[in-house]
Amino acid sequence: METTKLKTVDYEFEGRVYRLSCNMNVIAYVQEEYDGNLFQALDRVRGIKSTLAFLAGMLTDAADSQGIKDENGLPLVFTRKQLGRKLTLPQTIEAGKLIYPLVLEEVMRQKEAGETTQEQKDEKN
Repeated sequence: METTKLKTVDYEFEGRVYRLSCNMNVIAYVQEEYDGNLFQALDRVRGIKSTLAFLAGMLTDAADSQGIKDENGLPLVFTRKQLGRKLTLPQTIEAGKLIYPLVLEEVMRQKEAGETTQEQKDEKN
């Protein structure tokens, strides 16, 4: 299986710098936020709700990858609603400008991987 180095961006939140990327963990989180319908989230790309959902997924994944824990030593988890209470509209818009290139790249990468897999299946038949 081929691995690809994901693009990342650094994002500062509450005094910590998180190295954000969009991977399948993030996609799964957002899909769950949209009751299993990822296309609904992607259809609303750059909307406030989807921005907060993707950002929450990316922050949670980055905290896990970087070993950042909460004050009790537990895994740090972010939610869309939590971020919505803490970020201003301009901060949310700026975050969207940073993260949506990562989201689009991951979606395209997964689409290409799916097409490649389908082509391989077609060749076998």
